[in-house]
Amino acid sequence: LAGAAVNTPVGAFSLDVTGSRAAFRRDGVRRGVSTRLRYTRNITSTGTNFGVAAQRFSTREYFGVVDAAQRRSFLRKGLPTEGLAGERSRFDVSIGQTIDTGRLSLTGSLIGYWNARSRSVNYTVAYGNTWRSINYNLSVQRSRIGDLFGGDATSAAKRRAGTDTTVYLSVSVPLGSASAAPHLSVSHNRGNHGDARTQASLMGTAGEEGNINYTLTTNRSESRRRDATHMGSGSVGYRGPFGTYRAGA
Repeated sequence: LAGAAVNTPVGAFSLDVTGSRAAFRRDGVRRGVSTRLRYTRNITSTGTNFGVAAQRFSTREYFGVVDAAQRRSFLRKGLPTEGLAGERSRFDVSIGQTIDTGRLSLTGSLIGYWNARSRSVNYTVAYGNTWRSINYNLSVQRSRIGDLFGGDATSAAKRRAGTDTTVYLSVSVPLGSASAAPHLSVSHNRGNHGDARTQASLMGTAGEEGNINYTLTTNRSESRRRDATHMGSGSVGYRGPFGTYRAGA
């Protein structure tokens, strides 16, 4: 990636160009280029920030890390890769507004693919604030994947099949008033197709100099298609004079 940015009285402008090279054992080497133009503006007097970005992928041979991994997986399983159309264009917009002690934000993206009959639209509304010592964040994400502007997606059933709404809520609270008191964080997100995930984490430090830190995490995932699953993990770290050490399970 190579680029440059300049700040002006009316906002900041940036331009960058990214080149990619992806080597597939069964599909040769693919190279591509993407160009992105961005504009951002921060109005400190009103607590507002605004940003837009337009990105163009010059060839269908451009693969990001996730796209390349998906293509490798398909090739390894012997599945057809014709439907794996990479991004052709992308437009992003973000607006943030400070309201008293909270922050309201709106982000959205419109993505077009080389397979012209496949587009996606995503937008998220989020709000975060602090009440006493409790931090909380609430967001709603709406995603629609498929041919939104014509083609075969003419029935309401097809439009609903490609639409997903996810609600996310997270709360973080200190368990005590001391500076080294552990923090408990709980988050929950649920989609309109029945998938849900709940996670709880306990993080803290110990020792006279706070050189010991620990984390305990547990989560529960549920889906309409399978039974609920439970997972847990824990780790402890120590920062000494000769390095930092961590162990986990």
